[in-house]
Formats: sequence, structure tokens, C-alpha cells
Amino acid sequence: RRPGSIGGQQFCMAECTNCVAWVCDMMDQTFVDLCSGCRVLLGPCSASTFVRDCSDCVFWIATQQLRTRDCKRCKFYLYSKTEPIIEASEDLSFAPWTASYPMCSAHFRDAGYDPARNFWNAVFDFTPNPQGRCNWKIVPYSECEHLVVTFEQRSPLDGGAMPPDCPTP
Repeated sequence: RRPGSIGGQQFCMAECTNCVAWVCDMMDQTFVDLCSGCRVLLGPCSASTFVRDCSDCVFWIATQQLRTRDCKRCKFYLYSKTEPIIEASEDLSFAPWTASYPMCSAHFRDAGYDPARNFWNAVFDFTPNPQGRCNWKIVPYSECEHLVVTFEQRSPLDGGAMPPDCPTP
């Protein structure tokens, strides 16, 4: 979805397998349920983003708060204004937001997101592993994937191509 296509409305994605979904727009509360093997980008969400019953997915998510439940082997490139919460999930990986798309920086600004205050690694696990093994890990920076999404969208100011940008360092 291109910038302006969601327009701050709620967004739901469910029962997708091996798909690619780039939602390069601002949205309200967001739900991603029952997805497997997907690659998903979600632009700034002004409320909570719920990721439930997903496995083997890679997500780029910018949100007020991330909440996962019953997820397995998923990777999150995350911007979160608050502590991400995981519940009944295992083998999750977290890294800072590393995506670029046209108008991304403007979306962060309009959502009131401060790129210097990202709580991506302050994960709170509601259901810690009883054997003491951690249900999540941090992705080493050298292994992070930078996603770049481009469109043939033209700038309303000068008609030129709108380059992708990323507000985070």
C-alpha cells in the first residue's frame, strides 16, 4: 500500500502464507493474525500493533506498542514508543527499525515518533520460559536487513520521483 492509501484507519492482515506485504502509510490499531513465512512492513501505527499466532515471519513495524501472542521464530525490526510485550511466544528476534520508503520520515514526524527514543530492545515477556531460557534475542547489528521500498510515486511539489527515506540512525 502506498503512502496515503490507509489514511490513519485500522488495518488487519490475516491468514497469509509466504506473502510480501508493504504497508507504507500511517494507520490506527493494527492486527496481524495467523500468518506464516511472510515479510511485512507496517508504517507508523498510532495505537497498538497486535501480532498473534504467526510463525517464521519477518516484520518491520513502527508502533506505539507492539504486542505478540503465540508467535514462533519471527524477527521484528521495530520502532516502539513503549516497551514491546510478548506473551506465549518463543524464538523471537528484535532489532531496531531498518526500513525506508517514500515519506517514511514524514510519517514518523506526523505520528510524533522521536527516532532517538526507540524502545525496541526493552522487551517485556509476560510468560518467561520455565527452564530459564529467554524467549527472545537481539539481532546483531551486522546481521540486520535494511529494507528499501520504492514506488513510481511523484512528488506533488516538483513532479520528481519520491526517494525512500528512513528517519532512524
